[in-house]
Amino acid sequence: MQFSFILNSGLSSCADTTVGTIFIKGISGGQKRRLSIAVELVSDPTLLLLDEPTSGLDSASALRVVQHMHYLAKRKNVAVVATLHQPSHDMWELLDLASFLSGGKLVYFGDPGQRLLDFLAGIHHEVPIHANIPDHVLSITNADFAETGKKVAEIDEMVANFAALKRSEEETESNECDDKSQQQEDSSTIQPASDQSFRDLERPRFGKRLIFLIGRDFKELGRDPGIIGVRILMYTLLAFVIGVMFLKLGNDKSDSSILSRTSVLFYVGAFMVFMSIAVLPFFVTQRGVFTKERCNGTYEVPEYVLSKFIVSLPGVFALAIIPSLLIVLPALLNGFGIYLSTLFLSLLMAEAFMSFIAACVPHYIIGIALAAGLFGFFMLCQGFFIVKDDIPPYLIWGYYIAPHTYIFQLFMYVFTLG
Repeated sequence: MQFSFILNSGLSSCADTTVGTIFIKGISGGQKRRLSIAVELVSDPTLLLLDEPTSGLDSASALRVVQHMHYLAKRKNVAVVATLHQPSHDMWELLDLASFLSGGKLVYFGDPGQRLLDFLAGIHHEVPIHANIPDHVLSITNADFAETGKKVAEIDEMVANFAALKRSEEETESNECDDKSQQQEDSSTIQPASDQSFRDLERPRFGKRLIFLIGRDFKELGRDPGIIGVRILMYTLLAFVIGVMFLKLGNDKSDSSILSRTSVLFYVGAFMVFMSIAVLPFFVTQRGVFTKERCNGTYEVPEYVLSKFIVSLPGVFALAIIPSLLIVLPALLNGFGIYLSTLFLSLLMAEAFMSFIAACVPHYIIGIALAAGLFGFFMLCQGFFIVKDDIPPYLIWGYYIAPHTYIFQLFMYVFTLG
């Protein structure tokens, strides 16, 4: 079904084009709108909810989209509920039911044809000749630009008239023959055998879904190198400056050497982890896609989290080994393997913490502020600025929960006391 939509909506010409990121232009906004509909059709839904699917499209493209929606409803038994922005006459003719709301109140719902025209005529709002019906209805139900309360009163009257019409029609329908009602009910539940068998296909198992997600995430990294490339550049520049600053520091036991090593180890353990905040906007951006695909039943939470963890390993390792090479070797420090392992695990922890923050905040700006505050508190409690015994009892819990504490302890033991 989704391939039919792609062919009928003009997307075949951009089949090999990247959708686009903040670094890559990709396809146009109208193509993205049509692609989002095609993605929803992948799972072959029985109910399709579309919020202004024609917005940003030209009249021809918008009509093709609505025509395919009409095809899904008639031939595939898909219930399509959509809000349309300025529907043309041709689009309006394809609708089975139409609904108009004003201030949250139902002005009309039902047949968009003669029944609607009769209703408007009955309330003295006949549609002018050659006028577009939806435009006319919107003009009489939009109270946003009304200067007085007269418009609101007119809309309330239309709401009351439709409610009365609905009650009258329900009373008439209740008196109809039971056989006719039963016949309509039976016909509404019939589905083509081929369509039902298509929906009964077995869902891929956990392992297959996991492999698919891993492959997709690796492709995403390849198509958008800025996700990890910008961070590698940040870590490389900072590590280079640190390596030059502490060039040939060594491992002797003099007071000045120990003080310098303590400072550099604190700085690395604190600020290399702190810079993981840069990944938070990417997590927040991907959260919307995950939420939609999770609700559609495309995959579950465990395989999504596991795939993100597996795909992040090479990038995090690169973020750990570059500073290790640029700091440990120029500074002539021992314990390169322990330094690399500790920094690697620390950055993995920071990535996991950022994903947790991204799941809790509504916007990445709030997440950055929250993460910066927590990391700042952790740095304060980790034992560099104040030793454990001097931390006030009401803040000692910060010392134990701060990951920075254990990073700093391991660094200090290996590079100053070991």
